Amino acid sequence: MDPVCIGNKEVDQTKQRVLKTLTSIDKELTIHDFRMVKGNTHINVIFDIVV
Repeated sequence: MDPVCIGNKEVDQTKQRVLKTLTSIDKELTIHDFRMVKGNTHINVIFDIVV
């Protein structure tokens, strides 16, 4: 199972932004295993998308 962060405000807000963007493209798109990995210069947003 992929490690996911639960209850983190920054992660939750970013996930909602991603979901809003995806549903604007197609309301049937869904995601799971959403996580964020911080690097020195950027943050990787990683998730699986169901098409």
